[in-house]
Amino acid sequence: MIVAALVLLLGLAGGVAATQLWGLRLSGVLVVPLFALYTLYDFTSLPVILLSIALAYVAVGLVREHTLLYGRRLLYIAVGIGAAIPLGVTAALSLQFGVSQPVETLSIGSVLPGIAAYNLHRLDVDKRIDDVVASTATFVGLVVFGASLITPTTATLFGDVAPLLLFGSGSDVAIFRNAVIQDGSFANATGPAVSALVILAGIVVAELYEDVWNVRLLGLITVPLLALLLFQNPWFVGLYAVSVPIVYAVTEAINRRTLLYGRVLLSSAIGVGVVLTFALSVFFPATAGYSLLVVAILSGVGGYNVHRVAPGRRRHTIGVSVGTFAVFVAGVHLLTRAALPFDPRLAVLAGALLCVPALVFGVDLERKRRHNDRLSNTVYGHS
Repeated sequence: MIVAALVLLLGLAGGVAATQLWGLRLSGVLVVPLFALYTLYDFTSLPVILLSIALAYVAVGLVREHTLLYGRRLLYIAVGIGAAIPLGVTAALSLQFGVSQPVETLSIGSVLPGIAAYNLHRLDVDKRIDDVVASTATFVGLVVFGASLITPTTATLFGDVAPLLLFGSGSDVAIFRNAVIQDGSFANATGPAVSALVILAGIVVAELYEDVWNVRLLGLITVPLLALLLFQNPWFVGLYAVSVPIVYAVTEAINRRTLLYGRVLLSSAIGVGVVLTFALSVFFPATAGYSLLVVAILSGVGGYNVHRVAPGRRRHTIGVSVGTFAVFVAGVHLLTRAALPFDPRLAVLAGALLCVPALVFGVDLERKRRHNDRLSNTVYGHS
């Protein structure tokens, strides 16, 4: 994971520089560095990525031209369309040939094309080409940088230090560079087809929460992804729960002392999440490197989102997110009959307890929504 973390941190730093110096987006905060990691791990992912971005870009353009959608709604549509190709291809290969992928690789990779397409459309036309050129140059640089660090020598140095990712037996760059370290097999316990369905359902649920109650979950796919990861290793959820409050506190301190905000602050939060999660991982059982990296990214995004939510809405956001997580865990279990990592009776009790605050906050949010609707209708009726 050390090399992957270096590639990710360098990509985040490049994105911050591009934003501050030239006003570019580099297709999104995480898009370029994660695409570089995906390409290093699996060379065949590059054409799927490019095709997904192109499809999402064209679709977002058509939606903008023929509808009045904008902002987060347009983002959700872009993500859904961009996710259709990677999720569909993976599900089809799984059903037809039994080909599987780690659930976190499948999930994170599926949302990136839509985010890239959405960010390109948000730029002025004259900067769009500049952003594509800068994104491509950064991508190539990160791939070359990462590949240069994957050698038999570094494999010997890092092999026993951290969970494996780019040095693992499934890494194409490690095979090409003859730097493979044999690692354990981490199977997708829920299956790619179910994972794809759950992730798409999570995107829809997130959009509904924001559309109806104006509440954002802790991340676009964080809740369903954590529910899926629970069946692989419950320690991932524990590591996330420990990391998010710390990332939030550090993000608050950075914001107050430097006045950084937006994409730059998000990049900083993700960087803190990567470093923190890697440090905390020594206290948790050994895990796959890609799992640890994804938990680090989710922790950074979660801590930033908690900071970004208005103080009066933070309890609602956290409570609804936790309750929705419990519902998704139950749904995944019913769909797959995968073994729960805890005693079933304990799992049911914990799920019920987690749902209580979500129901309380949900009722409060619905009451406020109806009150605002009545107030709005009254105002328009008198005007």
